[in-house]
Amino acid sequence: MEDLKVLGVMDRRRAHRFSLATKVRFHWRDLDGISHREEGLIRDFSQLGIFVVTNFHPLIGTTVGFDLFFHSAAAQGVRVEAQGHVIRVETENQVPARCGFALETNAMKVFDRTLHLVEKEN
Repeated sequence: MEDLKVLGVMDRRRAHRFSLATKVRFHWRDLDGISHREEGLIRDFSQLGIFVVTNFHPLIGTTVGFDLFFHSAAAQGVRVEAQGHVIRVETENQVPARCGFALETNAMKVFDRTLHLVEKEN
């Protein structure tokens, strides 16, 4: 019998993700030009994207804007504004804690407690 080697799974992510459970407000226009504003919870967050847990989601490819406010003691008052496009949707016939959408960001601004811009990504 051959010796089997177990190889570790390679993480193909381009940025470190942080697990979060904080509210996010997001907005988009549908194909008819109608504006939508919804809220959800962030499941994970990186400088390249986020996953929003929600029952309301835009279609894949839709441009979405979002505002995220941190309320933890370490980041009290920190705000992130970002825009990106939907790259994946997970629907209600799956596990409810995973229903929502993945967003790849193409613009991100981070503001400190006094709303001064501290970092801008493009």
